[in-house]
Order: sequence, then structure tokens, then C-alpha cells
Amino acid sequence: MWARDQTLSDRMAQARTNDAYLPGVLLPPTLQPTSTLADAVSDAEFVVMAVPSHGLRAVAREAGPFVPAGCTLVSAAKGLEAGSLLRMSEVMRRNIRRTAPSWCCRDRASPSSWRANCPPPWSPRASRLPRSR
Repeated sequence: MWARDQTLSDRMAQARTNDAYLPGVLLPPTLQPTSTLADAVSDAEFVVMAVPSHGLRAVAREAGPFVPAGCTLVSAAKGLEAGSLLRMSEVMRRNIRRTAPSWCCRDRASPSSWRANCPPPWSPRASRLPRSR
């Protein structure tokens, strides 16, 4: 779990809660808070980017080199990017370039299409998905 602020990340690691954004919710022991994007995503099979839409492009660019091929990406940000009018999944797709057949990037607003268009990487259908551009 990535937090931009190292102080917050350290506090979450020690207290096993995120009182700033999720008061009263205990973080599972398997979740390791970090303030380093490379540490947060480099071994991930599934990444949810839950950052404000105005900051998604910068975070996606910074994380991009460390996101493993075949990792499923989901945007939890709502809305369109100011200026470009791109959906958040489009911003992610353009800034985290992957060519693995199981590349999948979806907005949280369309979960009904995930099953059909975004099978898990271990699914036989994942190998038949078109490559992203």
C-alpha cells in the first residue's frame, strides 16, 4: 500500500490503521505500507490506483516502470482528466505501457464489463486478449 507521505506510511505500518483516511479499519498483516511506489507495485498481480484524478497521470508515470507485465490495473479515481478529457483508465494506459497479452486496465465505474473484458491473468482467456496500444 503506497502513501505519498512517508510519515503517514510509517504511522500506518506501526499502528496497522490509516486514521487519516480509514478511521477504525485495521490493515491486514499482509499489507505493507510504503512511501516508495517501486516497493508498492513491483511484485503486484493487481494494482488499484486510488489517487485524485488530477494527480493520476503523475503517479502512473512514476509507477509505470515498476508495474510488472501482466499486472491488472484498476483506477479508483472518478471523472475525466482536465484538459485531455481522458477517462482515468485511458490516462493509466497511456502512462503505464505494457504489451503483455493479459494487460488490462479498467475504470471502477464499469465493473460489469470487468468479467468479460478483464479476466484475471491466470485465466485461459487472458492470453487471448488484444494487446494494448
